[in-house]
Amino acid sequence: RITASAMHAVLATSLDSPVHSVVNRVCYPEKTFSTVQTRWGVEHEEDARKAYTEIIASNHRKLQ
Repeated sequence: RITASAMHAVLATSLDSPVHSVVNRVCYPEKTFSTVQTRWGVEHEEDARKAYTEIIASNHRKLQ
């Protein structure tokens, strides 16, 4: 699984000589950075997504 936060690094790395930290992050996700704050963020992603959608929907036609 490649998250949005890792996507830029994945796209920017060279296929001929990929950056090892990018490869490790994608291939070995169990070694991810975790703190109380990041765990809280992961637990509340759906709430944040809903709140964002409500705010943006008023200025965006056919928001899905």
